[in-house]
Amino acid sequence: MTAKGAKMLVLMVLCGMTAIHIALGVKTWDSVTAGYPDFTIFYSAGKMVRQGMANKLYDETAEWQVQREVALGLRNHRRAAVPFMHAPFEALIFVPLSLLPFTAAYVVWNLINLSVLLLFCFVLRADLGALHRYSPLLPSLFLLGYFPVFNTLLEGQDVILLLLLYAAVFVGAGAIPHTPRRAFSFLHGATQKMEAGGGFYDQCAGARVGFSTGRRVAWHD
Repeated sequence: MTAKGAKMLVLMVLCGMTAIHIALGVKTWDSVTAGYPDFTIFYSAGKMVRQGMANKLYDETAEWQVQREVALGLRNHRRAAVPFMHAPFEALIFVPLSLLPFTAAYVVWNLINLSVLLLFCFVLRADLGALHRYSPLLPSLFLLGYFPVFNTLLEGQDVILLLLLYAAVFVGAGAIPHTPRRAFSFLHGATQKMEAGGGFYDQCAGARVGFSTGRRVAWHD
């Protein structure tokens, strides 16, 4: 297979995967509106803070009460709340979204996440030069055709913001040779999530290797 044929095949596969993901999203829309995605946790936390219940953010009884209010479909399918296992300040991000109806807030949040993915591609544009030369859409298709990214969007999760902070670490490491302080500040901010603690040391170890060698990753034709 020629290089041109291989590139065309990759493009077709990515477009096909993106189309499959869109179809799956449409098929599972009823589950979304019923409150099954993880976004229910964040939306409920934002609502609790807005209603002056921040001191009960980790009270499962209070969480379950609010989750049943915002997602009526959960009443017959769950017996307890899905706990909010994140740092408390993260609930502040969802306070403005809690002013909207649940479904509208879910759509707005995913539009924000898609915007962050585009920003991620823009931040790393210098390191994805070969992909951009082939097609400006290719980096975005790589993300949209990647199932974990689709599942993150479907669940309304918050890890795409974390991805952007890691991109800032990568760019910051290359911008300041032998002086990774700014990059480490981004890394520190990115790992201030309660569930992210387990991988913190692995990320730091990988970052130190990159900082000490000054290497950067690039795509090649």
